[in-house]
Amino acid sequence: MRITFTTDNPVIAEHFPVVPMKKAVPDWYKRVPNFVEEGGDTLDALLRDGGATNRTIRACVPVLDYLTSGYVIRNSVHTRARNEPSADGEPGLVYMTSNTRMMGTHAHGQCPVHIEGARRTYIKFNSPWTIRTPKGYSCLFCQPFYGDLAAPRLRLFPAIVDTDTYDKPINFPGYFLGTEEVEVRPGDALMGVFPFKRDAWEADILVEPPRQSVFDHFLQGAYRRIFWRQKSYK
Repeated sequence: MRITFTTDNPVIAEHFPVVPMKKAVPDWYKRVPNFVEEGGDTLDALLRDGGATNRTIRACVPVLDYLTSGYVIRNSVHTRARNEPSADGEPGLVYMTSNTRMMGTHAHGQCPVHIEGARRTYIKFNSPWTIRTPKGYSCLFCQPFYGDLAAPRLRLFPAIVDTDTYDKPINFPGYFLGTEEVEVRPGDALMGVFPFKRDAWEADILVEPPRQSVFDHFLQGAYRRIFWRQKSYK
């Protein structure tokens, strides 16, 4: 299957192209060792509490699958912003950006919820990318988790778009936490894109007796050896 990211901006295509998520794996994750260091307090507590292994998050295949699946849209405009309510308590947002056409706002009334006990004016990143998928496929958009995020106090709203029919760029609204200035830099990981096939689902709720799993016969590595299946995003 193929997914196509199209822009009319050659500078963005050259310097800030969409990349597979595996090319944006967080630096902290790369630095984590495979095992908890021997003799450390963390390892002692782990063994004392009955832990069967001293492997770290690097051994969690579902986490690795997430970090190497899908694609990342990177920020292409340098922006500084902060929440600044008016004297009468009305929500406000002050921002500076290197390209005003690629940034915008939404009024609080368009999403009238309180965040951190206050109303917000919402920021909007006007994406330069139009995304197309094969017939029957949509895309889940959500801000990359586990860091390195565009900005730790920036929250973008997740959404699903039917990218097999929608033929315009997809914008990303969100908000900032706190009142201090937030900086979003060019090249920062902004939004994750996960294509998926639309299927009709029906949920069954069952009660079954406990059953033995082959997973229970390994100290470590069972998921990768038995259950995991290779995925490819290029």
